[in-house]
Amino acid sequence: MFIGNWLRAPRDQMRTSPRQHTRPKESRSIRRAPLIAIALLGTILIAMFVRTFLHHGEELAVLRGHDGPVFALVFAEDGRLLVSAGQDREIKIWDVASRKLRASLTGHTAAIHGLAYQNGHSNMLASASDDGSVRLWRVAEPHEPILLHSGKAAMRAVAFAPDGSAIAAAGNESQIRLWNSADRQPIPSLSVQMRRSRSLIFTADSSTLISGGDDGQLQQWAWRTRQQGIALPAAKGRIHFVTLSADGGLMAAAASGSGVSIWRRGDATPQRCSAPRRAPARALAFSPDDSLLATGHEDGCLNVWQTSDFQLVKTFVGHHKAILAVTFSHDGTTIASAGSDATIRLWRSPGQAKSSQ
Repeated sequence: MFIGNWLRAPRDQMRTSPRQHTRPKESRSIRRAPLIAIALLGTILIAMFVRTFLHHGEELAVLRGHDGPVFALVFAEDGRLLVSAGQDREIKIWDVASRKLRASLTGHTAAIHGLAYQNGHSNMLASASDDGSVRLWRVAEPHEPILLHSGKAAMRAVAFAPDGSAIAAAGNESQIRLWNSADRQPIPSLSVQMRRSRSLIFTADSSTLISGGDDGQLQQWAWRTRQQGIALPAAKGRIHFVTLSADGGLMAAAASGSGVSIWRRGDATPQRCSAPRRAPARALAFSPDDSLLATGHEDGCLNVWQTSDFQLVKTFVGHHKAILAVTFSHDGTTIASAGSDATIRLWRSPGQAKSSQ
């Protein structure tokens, strides 16, 4: 109210001048210029306050080290490490407790879009790159990678079967490649009816492999028998990312043109999250206890939803460009996000209290 009264004061003063109505229009414009500037400044300050208020006390750290957009994130070593990769062709390993960079891994010659970590079996990290290669890295000896695959087509996604039996990778070719995890020998690939696969995930029992890509459909395979399941239409445009809840009861996909779609087990009709902003989602992740779903959007906002009714719980603001990767820590207390602004941000999860009980 103070600002409003203060802005009106000059107009009241102008009415006392008998010559006010005879002044040329240019004079009025000149007199209004300071008011317009003040109003614009006020709008900017209010926007800055809102952005600060939305994430105040929630942002834990900002990690900087990548030279370009960050496309992939994964927690490793039971959450003690955070691994990132992106446009700069480097894989970076961060110590979560100290927030310091532990190692930078080189070897890829193009952008890295896919990361996966096999926790509990071999503690192996896998990466997929636009250079057409898929590489394996032992976290204990990260500077000695194993070249699993090399080809002409860009590889954009990679996944480990939870039981440690297989590795899957896909990209700009009409197939999903598979390898036996034990001896790293190829398994007959799966043919896909899409030009580009962008995301891969195994179900919790490792029996089914799900992929999403540019055709806007989620394709399912019983990969051991090579039997394809029913394709679920998810979007009018491309699917950027697909993920499953830990118990396998929920599947979510981030797609251009359709926002975030969620399926419950046994129901082919998707439910959609009604985001307060129209910016499409590019990345998403379920919390370890499946109570929350985090979605990263092209406007740089990170939304967190409760999965019981998919109502918005919290919006975090900090990224200045699109969020391209999101993941929860193993204990569910921290959310990590990364994106086009070359930063990685750590946030205190809204479900921290529940997760720590």
